[in-house]
Amino acid sequence: MSKELPDPKEIVDSVADGVVELAEGPVRVVNNVAAVCESFSSDVKANMEEVKRRLPDDPAVLADVAVKALGQTANAGLGVVEGIGKGVMDTLGGIKTQIERVTK
Repeated sequence: MSKELPDPKEIVDSVADGVVELAEGPVRVVNNVAAVCESFSSDVKANMEEVKRRLPDDPAVLADVAVKALGQTANAGLGVVEGIGKGVMDTLGGIKTQIERVTK
């Protein structure tokens, strides 16, 4: 019923891979947040283009764009939080995989 110990090379490799997973965590988070920021930037640019296109003939564009901008900002804020959480969870999942690799 005793379990054999894993090969020391496998343990060292798993520890090194776990450290790499941990080091990649901030990169994952930054990439996720950057994607949200890129999308938000495109939305803001589109809003400004719409204002330029519709003014002065349609002053209601200001209210339209303000409502859109509020929703887009809230969406981006949630996206940043989600991106951070996803980056952390992906990192923890990678570390867990390395731990399981030597314990099973």
